[in-house]
Amino acid sequence: LADLKTQVDLPRVVLMAEHGMEIESESFRFLHPEANRCRAALAEFNSSTAGIDLLLPNVSLETKPLSTTVHYRGTSPEVRQQLETILRAMVPGLHPQLALAAGEMCHEIRPDVPWTQGQAIRWVQERIISRDGAAIIIGDDARESEIFQAAPDAMTIHLGTNRSTSASYQFESQNEICPFLEAILEMWRDRITTS
Repeated sequence: LADLKTQVDLPRVVLMAEHGMEIESESFRFLHPEANRCRAALAEFNSSTAGIDLLLPNVSLETKPLSTTVHYRGTSPEVRQQLETILRAMVPGLHPQLALAAGEMCHEIRPDVPWTQGQAIRWVQERIISRDGAAIIIGDDARESEIFQAAPDAMTIHLGTNRSTSASYQFESQNEICPFLEAILEMWRDRITTS
């Protein structure tokens, strides 16, 4: 969420990260309590996999407060198989509080908690007082359809090359999204000033 906040500097925006386990706005903040209790298990996993990029070429780790993403873009099929074998032995085997999920050219390790992005959207909707706003939801993985379905009136954007998406719009990179969002923001400002 901290990284997202540096990229989005807008008032009255609700930001959600870590698959809805972290949510923040000007008026409320949410950190999933069970996910928060899994930080030690995640730190232990990160410590035990610290050298995996030396063992397996083109594998890299991206650590966040409530998850770790193991990227394998550019690896051989043999390396991918080795990586998957290692990760499946560790999660949940050695780390029963964590779950392993496949992404686009990556594996994600995160707390194994009963919480979905759809539940997170509904949690936010229950707390928003004004219905005069617009929901824009940006997703970048296969699990985004659940969040899009939880907010059928939202403008939905898929970030990535996966063509099978239920999003209203699709962009291949973050650089393409920014001008689009700026145009929407400008239209929104015009609407507010003429109202």
